[in-house]
Amino acid sequence: MGENISIWTDNWFGEPLVDFFNIDLFFHAGFLEKVSEIIVDGFWNLPPTLRVNEVTDRLASIVLPCVHLQDTLVWSHSADGKLTSKLAVAFLRPAAPHLPWADLIWKGCIPPSHSFTFWRLMHRKMPTDENLWTQCWVIVYVCRFCLSRDETSQHLFLQCPLCNRALDLVGW
Repeated sequence: MGENISIWTDNWFGEPLVDFFNIDLFFHAGFLEKVSEIIVDGFWNLPPTLRVNEVTDRLASIVLPCVHLQDTLVWSHSADGKLTSKLAVAFLRPAAPHLPWADLIWKGCIPPSHSFTFWRLMHRKMPTDENLWTQCWVIVYVCRFCLSRDETSQHLFLQCPLCNRALDLVGW
């Protein structure tokens, strides 16, 4: 019981003791003691360095088993302590946040091409000079319509006088 669990660097205490005591990473390799060394006859036998109120209070809530048990790995992000591939994927790739504007643009009454264009604008994925420049494309960095400003999404869709005039002509 505790033969394979490091007192200092493993998370048997709710957090590793090196984190609890804020010990620098440089010293971690020197801590080789195992949890089995501080359990004597079914009771905690702490060295003086660990006899701190916060530590002793937390250890008082840990029930030691009466029989010898094998050390097991526990996945702390699950209710039963078992790691499944579903839990691992959920942990590594958490769900995307709900974006309220997405419900407004993806509707049956809006043509998908318009929804997709707006989606690309909101995620800064339009192939404007501004975005192509960040991908190391060597290009002219000027609006193709008015030839007076940098070609950015904001300029093209909100500020360019020629683009706005064209939208007025089609009734937008």
